[in-house]
Amino acid sequence: MWRTRSILLCHGDATKDGNVDRIGHEILDGFRANGWTGVEVVLPAVDSAPALSATVGRIEAGEFDLVLSVQDMGMFGGAEIDAIMARGGARRLYWALDHPYSCWQAAMHLPANAILTYPTRGNVQCCRNYLRHDLSLRCVAHAASPRELAPWATRSVGAIFVGNAPVQTPEAMRRDWSMSYPAHWADTLEAMAERFDPHRSDSLDDLAVDALRARGVEVATADRGDFMLLMSIFDKYAWARTRLAYIGALRNLPVTLVGRGWDAMAGGGVAALGPLPTESARALMADSRIVLNILPAWYRSHERIFEGMAAGCAVACTGGGVMANAAGGDSDEADRDAIAYLGPPNEAGERLAGLLGDESRLQALAEAGLAEQRNRHRWTDRVGALLGSLEARRA
Repeated sequence: MWRTRSILLCHGDATKDGNVDRIGHEILDGFRANGWTGVEVVLPAVDSAPALSATVGRIEAGEFDLVLSVQDMGMFGGAEIDAIMARGGARRLYWALDHPYSCWQAAMHLPANAILTYPTRGNVQCCRNYLRHDLSLRCVAHAASPRELAPWATRSVGAIFVGNAPVQTPEAMRRDWSMSYPAHWADTLEAMAERFDPHRSDSLDDLAVDALRARGVEVATADRGDFMLLMSIFDKYAWARTRLAYIGALRNLPVTLVGRGWDAMAGGGVAALGPLPTESARALMADSRIVLNILPAWYRSHERIFEGMAAGCAVACTGGGVMANAAGGDSDEADRDAIAYLGPPNEAGERLAGLLGDESRLQALAEAGLAEQRNRHRWTDRVGALLGSLEARRA
């Protein structure tokens, strides 16, 4: 089904998100490791037209089988670009890194022969149910690339969390709903907030659908953009409530917080370092024993989990089923052996304290996670599995 086994990543020279930029390059390297030619074209910020025109000419000449976009990194365009790609025999591969609401407009404008990946099976089902069912949809979890390890004995950070504090408290967000949105929106968001539990595994879209149905609204008759925006608004609330509940439960433990807005949490065992450049934060992670991943339970995939494993850290995580999602099954032994789940917020402090106080268990968890990442959860593995799935189904 492939003619040239060549893939193009064409993007601007300024990125909005250093992690997306790094992941995009690691995915491209994953194709190269699977025997493909990975071509990167960086368009200059000034006078990009000549470089873009030359790249479009290469697409039309049939040089590429796939044109890659990773979240908001990559080549976008309308019907004209899609027609050129069709003439050149190239398919668009859109590699989403987050929930469908984050890129729903891009998904709606993809040509029917495009390939669209999401990091969880729930994300794929959400897209299939509420956005596009005609695309080649695949679940491809986050991953990481191997890296050099710091000696375990010299690591100076007990547990680290990299991420910003919420700008508003969850309570302030709820007050704003009634002032910022129509009454029926505010009522729906309130109904979702009443049902939300940071430890529950309900999907975001199911939570929204149930709240709408309780008001007599079926998603099939609702505006698609409104539905996606509703989920986006509520996810920010769920993210804030989860993050504050768990970090608050860990305040007496040796936890280092990297990101904006954590100053008020400093004290006790907590050190708030403020924001750091991406590479500095990754270096600090490599000097840590535990990497924390704190998100609502419907986030069954995040690069932070696999980056922590690749750095030889033990990973402690909210929710559950991360490794099963990545492996494509209903359960996976690695969810028991290679990752520690924090449970509900009222149990998180005790669980993390127990892990920090059990050196042999902590080191065994880190070693199991590292082995898992190196054996099954590299970007090379993700690319290989995706290509195998497409080739097997002749998608």
